[in-house]
Amino acid sequence: MGISRDNWHKRRATGGKRCAPHKKRKFELGRPASNTKKTVCLEETIAALANYCSR
Repeated sequence: MGISRDNWHKRRATGGKRCAPHKKRKFELGRPASNTKKTVCLEETIAALANYCSR
């Protein structure tokens, strides 16, 4: 499949479906999320591991 930055895969403002006019094009491609932010749970886990290893 592929991540696209198009609008024609979404529904119309009235709630109806749109027909796809063509297949996905190279210039419509998007990029996957980088997921660089750490969550609170991950930071707590890392801190707990650091405390455990420093004993």
